[in-house]
Amino acid sequence: MAEPFKNMVSPESVARLAAALLSREPVAAGAFVRNATAGLDTLELKARVAHVARALRPHLPASFPQALAGLVAALPPPDPNLLGDSWLWPVHVSALTIHPNPARVGDFFTVSARVRGTGLGRVDVVWEWPGARGGWSSRTFVGKEPDLNLDQPWVFAQRLSLRPVTTRPIRVGTQRVWLRISGQAFGPAEFTLLRPEGDVP
Repeated sequence: MAEPFKNMVSPESVARLAAALLSREPVAAGAFVRNATAGLDTLELKARVAHVARALRPHLPASFPQALAGLVAALPPPDPNLLGDSWLWPVHVSALTIHPNPARVGDFFTVSARVRGTGLGRVDVVWEWPGARGGWSSRTFVGKEPDLNLDQPWVFAQRLSLRPVTTRPIRVGTQRVWLRISGQAFGPAEFTLLRPEGDVP
C-alpha cells in the first residue's frame, strides 16, 4: 500500500520548515518544532496543516507581506516529476499526456493524468492554441469531480473534441493542455495539431 499522503506533513517536514524560516532563531525554531509536532501523528491531513500553521504563526512577522515573503522563500524547489509545486500544495499531478499526438482538427483526443490529493473540487481541462495576435486563445472543458483517496492516485482520463465551437479559427501547430483543479493550474502538456485530412493550406 502506498504511503498515506498525510505523512508528508510530518516531524521531518516541520523540521525542514523550521530550518528554512527560523535558522537564525534557534530558540524560536525549537519552540515551533515542539508545538507543531505535539500530537501531529494523531491528525489527518487537513488537521495537520492547520495544526502546523497555528504553531508557526507566533514566529512570523506581524506584517502579512513580510510573513508571506518569508514563507515563499522557504518553499522547496519543485519536483521535476510532479506538476504540483511541493508538499505544501496537497494535490499532485503527474504523467499528463495527450493521445493521439499529433492530432487533427475535427478529431477527438484523450487527456489523461495521475492525480493524488483529497477534498478536491472539479477537475477541468483547459485547451490553449496560439492566438491570432499573439498570446493564447483557450477553451475550457468541464471535467469530473473525483472522490480521491489519500492512499491511492486517481487516473483521470477524458475524451474531448477538437472541433471548433465558434467562428474563431483554431490555429494549427503547437497546442497546450492544462488541468485546473480547485482553481490551481497543473501543466501544461503540449501536443501538435494538424489540419484536417485533405485540407489544403
